[in-house]
Amino acid sequence: MSDLHSIKSLFSIKDENIKITEIREAVYKNRKVTLAESTLTRVFRRCPCCKATADQLVKNGKKVSMILLNRSGNKRAYLRLKKQRYHCRACGKYFTARTAMVNPSCFISKQVHYQILEELSERQAMTTIAKHCDVSSTTIQRTLRALSAAARPRLDHLPTCLLFDEFRSLSTWHGSFSFSCMDGETGRLFDILPSRKKQDLVAYFMRFDLKARQKVRFIVTDMNAPYFSLVKECFPNAEVIVDRFHIVQHVNKFFDAVRKRVHEALRSKRSN
Repeated sequence: MSDLHSIKSLFSIKDENIKITEIREAVYKNRKVTLAESTLTRVFRRCPCCKATADQLVKNGKKVSMILLNRSGNKRAYLRLKKQRYHCRACGKYFTARTAMVNPSCFISKQVHYQILEELSERQAMTTIAKHCDVSSTTIQRTLRALSAAARPRLDHLPTCLLFDEFRSLSTWHGSFSFSCMDGETGRLFDILPSRKKQDLVAYFMRFDLKARQKVRFIVTDMNAPYFSLVKECFPNAEVIVDRFHIVQHVNKFFDAVRKRVHEALRSKRSN
């Protein structure tokens, strides 16, 4: 196995049509990066536009793209990909060779998006994930929205037990907190919403069929008052259960407040 092929494996580049020609250190966007020079050439049997045979296709230069890869040696890594352009003499159209490692019109490789999804499974801020993956917070949000769209739940089904909670996320016009909903029986994440506001949650759950909402028997949540009124509006047969964690948390806060008040009173009494 050649060194360049080993480097290709190191960067998880599986497209056989991509050939690595050189690895070097370069400066890109005022930062030192690891740059992989490469080419992409495909063999077309027919024109993808008009289905003309291959003898009507001629090479027409190359189009260069800078594709972000996962970090290498604690440095940003880019694939400088020279994609072969073609011209069809039958229909007169031009097109460029494509690769499955990146989505069309995108300059962030799929491996980076996979890394983002892996980071999202941990409890951390989106700005932290963006820093780890060398992308913007907007890219993190787009990746999360794409995942939500792909895993959109059926509107005719809801778990018997739902767990409601919120978590601090990236500050947007929705607010600084997002809403999470889990299946209480399986422990799996059901959905994540960018807003925890009551009107947004009502609009979301009212999309589900009435029969599906009637089958929900238990809603486990904290002591957030809007959730109680939300349950009355959306889940007519559900019983609200306050989870033990938040009960103990509130009791501890109460005892801590009493302790501080008594401590201050005793200290004032001694000073007098």
